[in-house]
Amino acid sequence: MKAKTLTLALAIFCLHSGCRQPGLEIPVTPSLEDRTADGGYFNPNTQSFLRGRHWLEKTSSVLIESNGDNLATITFTNSESEHHLRLTRYPLEQLLPRLYYTPASEPDAFDAFNLRLAEFSRNSNSVPYAKAGDRMAHFETSLPESVPWRLAGDYSFVPNPHTRPVRVGLVNNCLQAGLWEITAADRSGEIYHAWFQMPEQRYHQLVASANGLDEDFVAKGLAWSEEKAPLRLDRLRSVTAEYGVSALSIHQQPESRGFSSQDSRRKLSRGYARIHDGNGWRTPQVIEELTEGVVSLSEFVPPGKYDINKSRQFDLGFLRATREAHVRGVAPMTDYNWLEPRKRRETLDYIELTIQLEDFSLVIGNLPLQLLVPQEDFAVHGFGVGVLSSGGIAERRAYLMQDGPAPSYAYLVEPGADGPLALNSHAYGLEQIFIRTHLEGSTPWWEVTLTSYERIVDIIKYRIPIPEGLVADVRRSAYTYVSPLYFTYRDDNLR
Repeated sequence: MKAKTLTLALAIFCLHSGCRQPGLEIPVTPSLEDRTADGGYFNPNTQSFLRGRHWLEKTSSVLIESNGDNLATITFTNSESEHHLRLTRYPLEQLLPRLYYTPASEPDAFDAFNLRLAEFSRNSNSVPYAKAGDRMAHFETSLPESVPWRLAGDYSFVPNPHTRPVRVGLVNNCLQAGLWEITAADRSGEIYHAWFQMPEQRYHQLVASANGLDEDFVAKGLAWSEEKAPLRLDRLRSVTAEYGVSALSIHQQPESRGFSSQDSRRKLSRGYARIHDGNGWRTPQVIEELTEGVVSLSEFVPPGKYDINKSRQFDLGFLRATREAHVRGVAPMTDYNWLEPRKRRETLDYIELTIQLEDFSLVIGNLPLQLLVPQEDFAVHGFGVGVLSSGGIAERRAYLMQDGPAPSYAYLVEPGADGPLALNSHAYGLEQIFIRTHLEGSTPWWEVTLTSYERIVDIIKYRIPIPEGLVADVRRSAYTYVSPLYFTYRDDNLR
């Protein structure tokens, strides 16, 4: 398909002062992915029958306007004027890289480092269909609810381009600062995908306003760099207890079930991750193979897509040199609303895990103990502080920021002459962390899973015995646990 150029008219505004700035027209281009041999899109997401054929493909512009309370109305204009679609009460601020803690009085390298980690972590937020007056973020449209195809003759199907999407949203791409996307999906998968680049100066203004920082500082912080930064955990938490040292080990899984998610299995089947053996490159069969040699992962290239031919190689063997794990109790100093702090009804206990390797360590903290349970994984969506989900939905995010736990943090660390240094984890192929509690057997333990560059596949699983002083609390949490709405909200279970 020949790429069409769309335009995006942005009324970008000062998020905290309420001032308006002139609207801008920014080129937006859909359907830029490479194509596979069968004509499909080289994309890790499930693609709908309507992909590339929907009414949204004829959109000529999108207008983003502030309503004065840090929310936006986003209106799609289209050459087929008999229909309309607009996002209402959209929290644009949630797509920006944020600190979620109080920086130094003179922001320093650690603060810039956290902005950088957040900017180069993928962050998305989608909204459902609703009618005018709904207080949550949503989209309104005249497109009807209908099946995505029509019967043509006895055996053929043709697309129904006017099918109403189930969700529409924006994505802050992880490839470069200010690169954003527009997406829409029906119940079977993605139906529309387009890219646009925020103007650099305006983007710096948005990020600076959202974080209460100077624009020059933000500009330096958002520039890609693999420079190390002094680790300042004292800005994120205070230590309240020492629970001792646990015997860290790799969780052995001889079966392919180590690739634990549907998304992971789909990427593996499409060749997004390969390992090298004596006979060349092949798809790994068990998780242990990913840290036993060189791993090849599909390269992420401009304008924010996977390249069908290029790959990037990583040696993840450093993750196998395990030593021990330290467990501490901590009191968080992070907050999703740190610029406008509210009195929190804190009822959770928090811990910090330090996974000590031979040359590096992994520090994962502000983990709410009552949410580390056997029923589901606790996800740390990116290294840094409070990185939000790459597949976020507006309802969950609203509940998370209103009622959720303090933002967690994670760092890849090495020793330095003057103290520990935080490393840019993206350059090492590390992206997310998932923690699951296991209570079976005589020694309860935490399973800590690291996932790879661009979240292609699970890399390694660690086994950390739960300190004796926490076992009773962990068992109590498991027996009384009920999934909070910021974990479990779905379109079909609440409105």
